[in-house]
Amino acid sequence: MRAKKWPLIVAALVPALTAGCGGAGDDARAGAMDAPVVSAPVAAPAHTNREGTAVVYGKADAAHVLAVYLDLRCPHCGKAETALGPTMRKLADQGMFKIEYHFATFLDGSLGGSGSARALNALGAAADRGQRTFGDYLHVLSAHQPARNDDAFGSPRTLLALADRVDGLRAPGFDRAVEREHWMPWVKKVSKAFYTSGVSSTPTVQLDGAPLTVLTGRGETVGPARFAQEVRNSL
Repeated sequence: MRAKKWPLIVAALVPALTAGCGGAGDDARAGAMDAPVVSAPVAAPAHTNREGTAVVYGKADAAHVLAVYLDLRCPHCGKAETALGPTMRKLADQGMFKIEYHFATFLDGSLGGSGSARALNALGAAADRGQRTFGDYLHVLSAHQPARNDDAFGSPRTLLALADRVDGLRAPGFDRAVEREHWMPWVKKVSKAFYTSGVSSTPTVQLDGAPLTVLTGRGETVGPARFAQEVRNSL
């Protein structure tokens, strides 16, 4: 029987000609959801939302929410975080909103490998070390993202080497969590939550549920100034 191909779906937040990393296909869904159902409560790292399905950056009582949806192997996500992540977190530091980072692992299912899931496990360990540490590590992973078909993030050695670039991140507890996949049950919960979010591709960025532009029609990132102005116009 011929395998069903999953479509490359255009990100909801960008013009129709802009390609994102699609995550709605059957193969991708299977890759993210093939783990057995865990009936017991799943522990979440520090700095996650009430449901334990998103990492939160910023003040918990912020009036507005910037929802960011990423797959750590998605090249468009890497571009968006590298170009705009520091601006997003700066605006959160100023109290404009809090950020809720939602993650998918569908590229592990469609491309094969475990890099999306294992990188997210490492990010969970970084979140346990603090919001700023999490943000810095996310930026490092995005800036040094391997090629889409390269599963380098599936190697703990790679993830730990990149963690060396974040001040104060490397510690015995962090290293153990990366090597022993401590947060993998949480990773599976987060991945499954993506499929009930209504978001079909990454990167997607929404301010209080309304989409914001992060990629142009040619797949390039918008500038930080343009993004910040769109945020201000939307508040």
